[in-house]
Amino acid sequence: GDMYLRGDDLPQNAREVLKWYRKAAENGTEAMQIKLSNFLLTETSNYTEVHDLCQKAANRGYAPGAACMGELFMNGWGVDRNVSTAEKWFRKAANEGSALAILRLGQMYWKGEGLKRDRTSAYEFIYLASTSDLLEAEQEKERLEKELTPKELKKGKAKALEWSSQHPALVLHRLYRKSPTTKVN
Repeated sequence: GDMYLRGDDLPQNAREVLKWYRKAAENGTEAMQIKLSNFLLTETSNYTEVHDLCQKAANRGYAPGAACMGELFMNGWGVDRNVSTAEKWFRKAANEGSALAILRLGQMYWKGEGLKRDRTSAYEFIYLASTSDLLEAEQEKERLEKELTPKELKKGKAKALEWSSQHPALVLHRLYRKSPTTKVN
């Protein structure tokens, strides 16, 4: 599937990517289920299959699966938009180490979406997410650093250190990776 996706020794072919990713997801790990769900999100509108894949991975305690469920509820993709349910999934994924979920919690605090607006909590989570290789988190952190006072920044960093000390085995994961793809026709 990856070879068809990138065009390595095979022509780029989204249908073949989908075929091979589905086989791998059926026989493989939660990571492959999320890889397939990511492909489906970027190439199709098959939200039912995405929901099923993310739900299976999340139910097995896989952080990117829970983050995926949060994204579905946050955006109303194949489900009724529900920021409260999204927040619960993001929090579960954040506690399991998802950088994307940590970032989304920070954004929810910043906007007051599903959570009480709290600038220092927003920075706390966005700062934590920026310690991963998630480019969006680094950009958000830089943006917030221009808008917050030195006191808010200091308090947000202190809260981030406290949160990370309560999650000593935290390994930040990326849910989505950008790669060149072709469209499913």
